[in-house]
Amino acid sequence: MKKILFFTALFTLITFVASAQWVEQSTNFTAASRGIRNFSIVDANTVWASAYDGSGSNANVQEFTKTVDGGATWTPGTIDVGNTSLGIAMIHARSATKAYAVAFTMSSSPSGQGIFVTTDGGTTWTRQTTADYQSASSFSNVVYFWNDNDGFCMGDPVSGEYELYTTTDGGTTWTPVDGGYTVVLEGNEGGNTAVLEGNEGGNTVVLKGNEGGNTVVLEGNEGGNTVVLEDNE
Repeated sequence: MKKILFFTALFTLITFVASAQWVEQSTNFTAASRGIRNFSIVDANTVWASAYDGSGSNANVQEFTKTVDGGATWTPGTIDVGNTSLGIAMIHARSATKAYAVAFTMSSSPSGQGIFVTTDGGTTWTRQTTADYQSASSFSNVVYFWNDNDGFCMGDPVSGEYELYTTTDGGTTWTPVDGGYTVVLEGNEGGNTAVLEGNEGGNTVVLKGNEGGNTVVLEGNEGGNTVVLEDNE
């Protein structure tokens, strides 16, 4: 009886281990050494990912890949923001056809950076101009939506305050967040590109500053037009 129980337990363990194995999937990028900068999961079938150059040459990459069949196939594309010198911080997807990308400056000029959207699966990308990010100190970092309409985007501090915008119409109109929130900046603190954790159910996003280990908690109401920032060291 003990032997039967032992072999039954062993068979169950082997079956569990076998079912827990990871399966490699091809991103289908044509260039060698393409890495994944960030994933954006829409549902069990639809996932987008932005790319970076992993060859060591530090080439600027404006590319994405996407699956709509749970990873069985991936289709790559270009995040064409009209300026090949801009870096791509991250991608945030809402469906198989709609996604947002954050483009940041890689020079002393902020020209052209900001939030871009595609509504045709990544074929064309359009800058949402009301998320300005055009002052001399601007540097765009992240974008996040709690639902199809309500979202926010964040950039490095300008005049001592993070450059934040909210939207209630999917980014057609972005509204600047007024200052006065309780974030204490340390040294030359700025935001980190693509580093955030969102909770759609609780309308909360956690952002990470790059100085002093500060964590910034952003809370938006269900309408998406109220933002509270708190320093959570």
